[in-house]
Amino acid sequence: MDPASGAVRWTLPVPGQEVGYRRDDHGVTQLVLVTPQGRVTVYDADSGAVAHTGRVAPAADRAAYRYAQVVADLLLVEDARGTVTGYGLDRLDERWSLPVGSRAGLWFADCAGMVCLRDQVGGAQALDPATGRPAWSDERWLGMGPVGDRLIAAERGVGEELELSALDPPTGRVLARLGRWRVSGNDLPSGPLLGLRTLTEDRTLVGALDVAAGQVRIRGILPGAWSECADTGTELVCLRPTGGMAIWPVGR
Repeated sequence: MDPASGAVRWTLPVPGQEVGYRRDDHGVTQLVLVTPQGRVTVYDADSGAVAHTGRVAPAADRAAYRYAQVVADLLLVEDARGTVTGYGLDRLDERWSLPVGSRAGLWFADCAGMVCLRDQVGGAQALDPATGRPAWSDERWLGMGPVGDRLIAAERGVGEELELSALDPPTGRVLARLGRWRVSGNDLPSGPLLGLRTLTEDRTLVGALDVAAGQVRIRGILPGAWSECADTGTELVCLRPTGGMAIWPVGR
């Protein structure tokens, strides 16, 4: 869709295929379609034109892959041996293979230049994207995600408020402790990542989480409970848990 007018730019049928998305800092740049038989077609997201095609290992049952993911510049697919292979997206050349077995609840994720193998019960293992070799692992993290060239990782805290840290992606080393927060605003394409913390006397503390600097800048203390907030630079726009929205003027 054209973001200004809503006009349809192009359409693409995708029956029975795995769909992955290659992204950069501005959004989706390519769509990657993989058939269960292992045929790959990469499309340009702006025009819908075919960028290139190729083949990878087919799904074990020729019906659906357990893993068929785009992570950073790699296409990760599982073959009949229970092995996940990383292919370079530009040439679909085989880079490395990793046995994952039949264990349920595992998935791959982009970890700011590394490839993370995540577990739904917590913990993460970071892999070198060039070789697939393990770089580090840590069982304490309940969740993590890339923010620029750093990772933000969460440990158990109090209720929905988790203890957050900034990590160095290649080593997993903790660079800074950010404190206990509920993360908000992380689905916005721009603007700071925010943390919310419930205070006494029915108040909410709002902080801007600067993961790169390893610092938190307090943006305001709001009356009442709020489920989500976004920071425009001069205002905080917040949603109530029961519905409704409020805008609070705040200084930079």
